[in-house]
Amino acid sequence: MGKKDKKNTDSKAASKAAKKDKAAKSAEKQRDKKAKKGGRDDDGDEEDLEAILSQYQQEMENLTLVKNLNVTEEILDHPPSRRANGTLTADPNGTHLWLIGGDYFDGHRLHTYHNVYRYDPTKGDSGEWREYKSKNAPAPRSAHQTVCTAQGGGKLWLFGGEFAGHSTFYHFSDFWCFDVTAKEWERIDTKIRPSARSGHRMTVFKNFIILFGGFHDTGVRTTYLDDLWIFSMDDFRWRKIDFSPLERKPCARSGFSFLPCPEQNEVVVYGGFCKTYEKGKRPVAKSLDDCYALKITTDDDNKTSFKWDRRKKVGYVPSLRSGATMAYWQAKSMGVLFAGVSDVDDSEESLQSVFHNDLFGYNLLGGGKWQSLNLRKPKKAGAKKKSAKKKAAKAAAAAAQGDSDSEKGGGSDSDEEQTQTQTQAPHSEHDDADDPQKSTPMPRYNAMLAIQRNTLYIFGGIFEQGTQEFTLDDMHSLALDKLDRYRCIQECNVVGIEDEQDDEEDEEDDDGEEDEEEGEGEDEEAGADEGVAKEVHEKLQVDEPLEAKNDAPQDTTDNTTNDENLPQPGETLRQFFERTKDLWVAAAAHKMPEASAKELRGVAFTLAEEKYEEHKPVLREIEAMIRDSGAEPIAAKAQQQPGAASRNRR
Repeated sequence: MGKKDKKNTDSKAASKAAKKDKAAKSAEKQRDKKAKKGGRDDDGDEEDLEAILSQYQQEMENLTLVKNLNVTEEILDHPPSRRANGTLTADPNGTHLWLIGGDYFDGHRLHTYHNVYRYDPTKGDSGEWREYKSKNAPAPRSAHQTVCTAQGGGKLWLFGGEFAGHSTFYHFSDFWCFDVTAKEWERIDTKIRPSARSGHRMTVFKNFIILFGGFHDTGVRTTYLDDLWIFSMDDFRWRKIDFSPLERKPCARSGFSFLPCPEQNEVVVYGGFCKTYEKGKRPVAKSLDDCYALKITTDDDNKTSFKWDRRKKVGYVPSLRSGATMAYWQAKSMGVLFAGVSDVDDSEESLQSVFHNDLFGYNLLGGGKWQSLNLRKPKKAGAKKKSAKKKAAKAAAAAAQGDSDSEKGGGSDSDEEQTQTQTQAPHSEHDDADDPQKSTPMPRYNAMLAIQRNTLYIFGGIFEQGTQEFTLDDMHSLALDKLDRYRCIQECNVVGIEDEQDDEEDEEDDDGEEDEEEGEGEDEEAGADEGVAKEVHEKLQVDEPLEAKNDAPQDTTDNTTNDENLPQPGETLRQFFERTKDLWVAAAAHKMPEASAKELRGVAFTLAEEKYEEHKPVLREIEAMIRDSGAEPIAAKAQQQPGAASRNRR
């Protein structure tokens, strides 16, 4: 009886084991079947993604080993695409400029770049652009900071920035070093470092990299920072500099200018932007124009101390503005400031913006002094003779005026006017023909500036007209030691912008009677605005709207390769198709003109899927970069479709 019970027990155990084995095989078949269909379990999404990214990185490393190359170099036949909020840095040991990152807002979404470009101004009239790519590089970003040092053949140091994905907004706190000679990136990891931020500024002072300010955006509230950090290039460590609450120091800000003054052991902070928050009230934006000098002293024990000292406004001070960029002119110990935007908040509903394209210099030595850097008119042959003739004509006119006082008739006024017209007309024509002001770049803000060997370079930036935002791609240079005229290296090729000027003129015509009743001051102001708008309209070379171009069959192939028509990080196939379906439907209609609407949609989805799969390796690489950078993800509540006020004025 005992043997029989034991036999039954063994039989039941074997039966249970067989059932478990059968269930396991069944589950495995279901997983295989689901995998073939492209389906995934929700719980395994993250693990599968990690595996894919890891596999992709391994493949890239293997490919690099096969080619025996860590860096790829490409000579470009065209300049970089339009962008703002990137960095343009002068090579400390040569004539080159380095352009890193930046972003472009197409009216619907923000495109962020991670390209590393080198510009050589000595190659031809327009110079030469080269792009460098490496497997180990920072993630795409904008509103970061880059500074340069000359040691070891030249280094570029990059910290922070931001990236706006499809559904997530990231702030970075990673720190990178780019070897100018080897063209390779190295990430510098330290336990203590500044928090994640954007809009901060850095400068180099002796063996220190000094970082100040910036902002951190949570999607609901923007927090502005006023902390000061020092990175020592001797021991590769960050150190925060604390100040007493009673000490005077700059308020929290972003988007300011930060320049060294080694002759006086100082670094100088000027201007910037911030927002103030009060409970129950809307945030108030504030442009800053104050100036502080950070005095750096080292005692006998080799201990370094820091103290803020406020500077007075002296000289020809720029008007209050934000988005102005200042570059350091080492030969003259001067900061050179260009452009910017002044916002006048008249009411809670309207914001009037005035854009600038003027140029200023700030002498850093002493207590600091501003000056306006006006372009100089060229001197022509025979100018002295013409000047003598002008003086003689004025003397004759004055004599005629004196004689007329004792005579009757009073015809001397017309004679004087005729004399002045005859002497001034050729001069005015001469000025119009060679007026250097005509070479001035169009107004903008958040442009990228760099000074290399007494030459100022300006690239990109942002201009707004009404509710539209234009990201620029033009490039200009100016010899600061001559100040003769700007040289256009790359013309502005902004296309796909609707012209609002005609609509504005129609509205002005409709309200003509009301305008006639306005005061002279308002008429002059309106005329100035109209002149600026006309100048901008001419320089933008406005073309057809983008929507019209997308419907044109001949442009379909080119449009599919535009950055705005490519999949974005964090974007699914369905989201990509819904965003760009007009483009793919137009392409399908061009291929199948007789197809029905349903057939066209199916073909359009197939075309979008092909483009998505083609671009997927790039997306995986970018996502891996962001994940490895340790960026802080924030729900992109207000960042998916950022407007000018929320994105650029921070």
